[in-house]
Amino acid sequence: YPGRRGPGRYPGAMVRASLRVSLRRTLVTTAAALLLFACGEGPTPRRGMILVLADSSAGHGPVYAALAQDALVLRGGLRRPGVELPAPTPVELRVELFTGRRDEGHLDEPYEHLPHLPWALGRAGRRLIGVTSESGLSEGHGFEPAFADELMRVPVAEELLRVPVAEVPARAKAALDELDAWAEERGHVRGPIFLMADLAGGSAAELDELLTGLEPELPESHVFIYFTGADPPDRLLISGPNLPTGARDRAVDPRDLYPTVVELAQVPPPTVLQGVDLLVE
Repeated sequence: YPGRRGPGRYPGAMVRASLRVSLRRTLVTTAAALLLFACGEGPTPRRGMILVLADSSAGHGPVYAALAQDALVLRGGLRRPGVELPAPTPVELRVELFTGRRDEGHLDEPYEHLPHLPWALGRAGRRLIGVTSESGLSEGHGFEPAFADELMRVPVAEELLRVPVAEVPARAKAALDELDAWAEERGHVRGPIFLMADLAGGSAAELDELLTGLEPELPESHVFIYFTGADPPDRLLISGPNLPTGARDRAVDPRDLYPTVVELAQVPPPTVLQGVDLLVE
């Protein structure tokens, strides 16, 4: 009918209008979610996660010794369950830490289709900071992409920084300061972090320097210090609020670190992980 109004007369227009309303609602919802994400609010866990790789706990300094007094310290060898496996090379060990797996054919770099540890924590809302010595997360082995998710990019601190080992402590602290400044300029809360520092080739003094620079973060963070040497006195230190303490004689597989970290971070562990949560008795 000529005078009729409603969906019978303009069905195409009504559909387009409905789509426009739906699109606007989607954009508003997305913008709100991104704002919460940028401000560090919402359901993301609040505790920082700090992972340090060091060569050996032999001759450790006073700062590490003080931290160990109120931490869980696992003093065992390399746990290699199932078939007899050789001790991993330095690169293989880091691949296992990154992926929670040991995959023949992918021992020299993280398998790109697996959810790498930094990537998993970044996607759950954590700011990523990676600082490594030149012999740690070494160049050309595929470690960089886990720290370079374009969806997570804010300041350059979130790229994997590769520096001489003596500069790792200062660069890690500088990256945290950069994130703080970036958030403060925008009136944001920085939100939870995942900081990974690799001190391969470093000394006990450099480990202490790193821990001293991170001291404001330590009381409220979950801290993991994994010693990569063949037979260190301590294999793994885990420190943080409401965690068990004391020294235990327990072997640790490098693949155990991933499930332990993500469980504490309240991130669902990927089903492909081969390790176990070290905090489960």
